[in-house]
Formats: sequence, structure tokens, C-alpha cells
Amino acid sequence: MVLAFSLIINFDDENGKKASTKLRLPTTFSIAQYTEFATAAAQLYANASQCSITNVSLTIDFDFSALGLDGIALIASNVGKKAKFLWQTVLAGKGAKFAVPTSDESIFPAGTDDMDQSDLLVAPFISAIENGIAVTAGTITFVNNRALDIVSLTDGYEIHAKT
Repeated sequence: MVLAFSLIINFDDENGKKASTKLRLPTTFSIAQYTEFATAAAQLYANASQCSITNVSLTIDFDFSALGLDGIALIASNVGKKAKFLWQTVLAGKGAKFAVPTSDESIFPAGTDDMDQSDLLVAPFISAIENGIAVTAGTITFVNNRALDIVSLTDGYEIHAKT
């Protein structure tokens, strides 16, 4: 079930510090209308804040509570430990990267930060990113920020980030 759309406006100040604000929007308008609204809202926020607007995005919030995905986190969970994935797209040199919070050390062989890509939890994840996810009447593929299809994993490893 779609709860609401969110318009996220990202700001930079003169010192390079970043901030964002989230506006909740009804779900009854067209993409063209949301684009028009986003343009006007970004201008209003730029005028009021005197910061630069680095980007504006429209997101869709879903209620997945019935799936049980929002249950209690496992005791060993740690969002500071991440599995980082680097991907190649259909255009050489234009890749994609993202990280997934993890603390499952079993996907990293002992003595290394390299990911075991054949692991029973990791392999289906990689396959879905490379091949897309089947939906009614089609397949939705993963893309980078330039909408280029992701085609293959180039590297996967563990990182430890500040939380």
C-alpha cells in the first residue's frame, strides 16, 4: 500500500555542509504535476534558506508491515558494517555502487574483506541486480543514476563506516 509520496530537497551551505528536508505529498497527481511542484518548492526553499539546492527527488513510501520486514533487528546487526558492491553498466566506465548494511561475517571468508559471491544469501542478490526482478507483465532492471542498466558485479567487499 502506498502511504504518501515524499519530495526530498537537498541543500549545501557555503562551508559544504549538507542538509535535507522531506515534504509529504498526496499520491493523486501526475509526474508532470509533481515536477512542476518540485521546481516551485525548490525555488521557495532556495530563497528562504540562501543555500544551494543540490537536487530534489520524489520518493514513494510503501507500508510493508504485513511482510514482517520491520521486526526487531538481530542482536548482532550493525549498520556501520556494510557490504559494498561495485557494478558495471551497459556503458563502459559508467558504473554504479551501493552498500548494504550487514554484520553477517560468514559472507566474508576468514582473513579477507572480499565477499564470497557464491554464498547462498549473496548469489541471489547479485543475480537480481544483474538480471532485474520479474513483475506482472515485465521485468524491472536496476540502473545507475544516469538510468544505464546494471549488467555485472565488478567487486564486492566489506567496509566499516562511522555510524
